[in-house]
Amino acid sequence: MGQLIVADDLNTQKRSLLINHISQTYMHVPSGRSQWRYVHRLALYSSFMAPGSSVLLCGIGGGNVVNELIQLGFTVDAVDLDTRMSKIASKFFNMSKDVSVFADDARHFIRTCNKEYDIVILDISVGENQPSNVYTLECFREIKRLLSKDGILFLHYQN
Repeated sequence: MGQLIVADDLNTQKRSLLINHISQTYMHVPSGRSQWRYVHRLALYSSFMAPGSSVLLCGIGGGNVVNELIQLGFTVDAVDLDTRMSKIASKFFNMSKDVSVFADDARHFIRTCNKEYDIVILDISVGENQPSNVYTLECFREIKRLLSKDGILFLHYQN
């Protein structure tokens, strides 16, 4: 699954989560807010959905996306292949306890899930690459099956 490092910069009061030395989360510790714009943009675009909307988040990272979605009043299911991620996110990044976490491969979860979601977010990577089993036409068709009539799919690619 790779090496996990949680590192604090005491001068800036920022905390990072790195997997195999690749940054996964970057947070201002006193505020608990992500220092990455995409997390806040994702919350802004998602905020057009009503509170109580259901979200499937594939990839937990440090839990900053989870927290933004919970603050919007959404019901969040999060899936991650690495069981350590939810523990790290909870302990070091204050991930909300109001999330349902599933330890599974995203593609397998998507394929076997019978729930409908208003928002599906793919925020996963394998190192610096997108997982080839998830970013396929077949998987996008399976995601479409999970989406509500006006559902939205968000994809996050690493820079």
